[in-house]
Amino acid sequence: MLTQILSVGRLFVALMIALPATTAAQDITEPLAEDLEAFIDPLMAEQMDKHRATGLVIAVVKNGEIRLAKGYGLADASAKTPLTGDATLVRPGSISKLFVGIAVMQMAEAGKLDLDRDVNTYIDFAIPTPPGGVPVTLRRLMTHRAGFEEQVKDLIGSGAQAPPLGERLKSNIPRRLFPGGDVSAYSNYGAALAGYIVERVSGEKFEYYVEQHILAPLSMTRSTFAQPPPPDLGAMMARGHRNADTPYDFFEMISLPPAGALSATAQDMGRFMIALLQAQDGAELSGGLAGPMRAVLTEQLSVPAGRMGFFAYESNVNHRAFIGHDGGTIAFVSTMLLHPPSNTGIFLSANSFAGARAMGPVIEKFVERYVPADDAPAANPGAPTAAEVAGVYQTTRRSDATFMRFMALAGQFRFSPNAEGGLRGSDAFGIRTLVPNLSQVEPYLFVGPKGGKISFRRDADTGRWFSDSLGPIQVRERAAWHEDARLIAPSLNVALLTLIFTLVGWPIAAAWRRYKGRSFGALAADRRDHLLSRIALLAYAAAFGAWIAFAGPAAGNDISVLSAVNDGKLMAAYIVSWLAVALSPLALWTAVRFWRDSVGGRWTRIHHSLLAFSALTLAYVFVAYGLAGTTLNY
Repeated sequence: MLTQILSVGRLFVALMIALPATTAAQDITEPLAEDLEAFIDPLMAEQMDKHRATGLVIAVVKNGEIRLAKGYGLADASAKTPLTGDATLVRPGSISKLFVGIAVMQMAEAGKLDLDRDVNTYIDFAIPTPPGGVPVTLRRLMTHRAGFEEQVKDLIGSGAQAPPLGERLKSNIPRRLFPGGDVSAYSNYGAALAGYIVERVSGEKFEYYVEQHILAPLSMTRSTFAQPPPPDLGAMMARGHRNADTPYDFFEMISLPPAGALSATAQDMGRFMIALLQAQDGAELSGGLAGPMRAVLTEQLSVPAGRMGFFAYESNVNHRAFIGHDGGTIAFVSTMLLHPPSNTGIFLSANSFAGARAMGPVIEKFVERYVPADDAPAANPGAPTAAEVAGVYQTTRRSDATFMRFMALAGQFRFSPNAEGGLRGSDAFGIRTLVPNLSQVEPYLFVGPKGGKISFRRDADTGRWFSDSLGPIQVRERAAWHEDARLIAPSLNVALLTLIFTLVGWPIAAAWRRYKGRSFGALAADRRDHLLSRIALLAYAAAFGAWIAFAGPAAGNDISVLSAVNDGKLMAAYIVSWLAVALSPLALWTAVRFWRDSVGGRWTRIHHSLLAFSALTLAYVFVAYGLAGTTLNY
């Protein structure tokens, strides 16, 4: 569920293109339960020990049977409670969205919902359509094409009860960053809105609807969207862990339940995967679920890098194309991968982020051993396109209207041509290689060494370049020059270093002048302006302190602090930030006057020029990136 802050999707990026081969090629083995468990047990032990994972569960299905549903490690490190496959509930996070798609399609098949009607006809508040935009529809919601900005406020809390879904949706409607319906931008809000429509039209609370119309027919008796779970299931609930030994002291309350509130055992997730795979084969399922479950995995959008159903999306592992979803909360990380050609599915969930690092190698080695490779497409590179698409890209899952825009800077991704005529993927500065080699197989389509695909396209109307990986669900847009971290970050670093050295050196220089019996400048005005320029920078130091007080815990993977409880801290950060911006011209005035009037020596004037540059740079960043803002909705 989390993205810019937690970057859960990096697990899939690693699986798609970055993981090196770790085992020799083997004959594909039919995953009989005995062979599978003997293979998985030591692999799990190795990876969990290596990454200090608290607990992991796995479910594997094949040809309509659960071949393995097993837990490893601890459900609660403090109580030493073992994690099991059939009697421990975990939090699959955004895999919950597939249940939203199924529920919507059930009601669409019954004639109660129209996928292409403006959703405002179904809800009790209004989703605005910006000028030049298109209305939001259920089809756009289920393919993440409503264009909503990212939101994290109150997404995951630690309270005793989540607010009513409709109330939560009405109180914080995100801006539509891409209102044309032609750009995918992953949205928890959009998924929750689709679930709310099910709730409104069915007359049943979403959690109850899913329980009665999806979970019960699939015999998923140890699964629930209720928060907290009912007592009988709550007693089986695994705890999320801050680290290997320290559990969180609260049950994560997802404020948008359809987007990620599911709690389930691995065994129940096995039943879910079996039903999805059987639906693809045309089997009849109880509860009239076959059609809706088939629709969720059926291609709705396609780009050269992959396809997307209703919420489900394609990813590649070891040259095998899977369809499924991943999920993440504060502490749980999960993935579900389905391979319809071999009728195979795998689900893993970890109750700590350390466990997430263990999942990648387990999945890769399982796939290499048990899932047949897809036929390799014939390469037809055509004219080289690497130089044309090279640049720095930022995710479409972002917020440009709030301070979250500043946090998105760290996630910018750079594509640059490599010596082989393909692409290298790295951080924005090219320092840390994330994808060593992407080979062009068609114009604007590149494939990594493990089969992951990235495609590029250019919008004919705007000229904007987009890159797609994981099909249409993970989309990046080439950053404009004024949004490029390669310009902003160095300028910001110079400003911060100037601020730090100035504030540290200020009392030292003052003490030295006092010791020598000197004063700064020949005039009182010189001393005044010298002081004012430093006060401007001192205000920025205070502003950074206020922002650290507000958002610091979130950087440590606890976004529950990004809630209405901390609105007072956010307003304080805004006030101090605006004060710093307002004082910035003082530094510029001082630098101009000191050069004009030859105040101090040359190094003094150069130093004040750096102070002016720093103050103006910080002012631009604070205003353009929402640190000097007003909104409490983010």
